[in-house]
Amino acid sequence: MQRFTGVAQSFMTACEAIAPVAGLEMEDLVKKAFNRPAQAEEMFQFKLLMDGGYFSNEGIGPKGTQLYQLTWKGYALLQAMRRNENI
Repeated sequence: MQRFTGVAQSFMTACEAIAPVAGLEMEDLVKKAFNRPAQAEEMFQFKLLMDGGYFSNEGIGPKGTQLYQLTWKGYALLQAMRRNENI
């Protein structure tokens, strides 16, 4: 699979927009980012973000699923992406 920065930016922008301090469940993150169920390739992109340290696992949410939050490194990457794309 390839890396797609647009998908990565969608995940990070969605998290920045709606994540509470405790973190965000994947279902809510995907709904905000794509307004539909995630595809396998999009989940691969999220795994790359996790493995790279751009998202952290913050525990278990009320629905019994993992909670995710942008890390400091993730915010820095999102800011750099915006500067490069003049967003």
